[in-house]
Amino acid sequence: MGNKRPGERLSSLDHFRGLALFLMIVVNSLSDYDVPSWLKHAPWNGYRFPDLVAPMFLFAMGVAYRISWERRVSKFGLKRTVLHFVRRYILLFLFGFIGTL
Repeated sequence: MGNKRPGERLSSLDHFRGLALFLMIVVNSLSDYDVPSWLKHAPWNGYRFPDLVAPMFLFAMGVAYRISWERRVSKFGLKRTVLHFVRRYILLFLFGFIGTL
């Protein structure tokens, strides 16, 4: 991150995350069509390209989480950062819970 300004987004991470989201949409919408088998999710005992897409997204989210954590700790301190992330987790849980009703 040599000449990056503080607070500036990491465009390579944004592109990687966008690619992962795009691939999630593509591989999940192709399952109803006649496409090559490598573009469909594997049966229970296999592993194919679509099965790599969700881990790819989770990896990108983990990297973004770490970057966000470090920036917030250096800017606001540990206690305030922990409270921020706990509040975020609670809100995400509530949105997910309400969305399932």
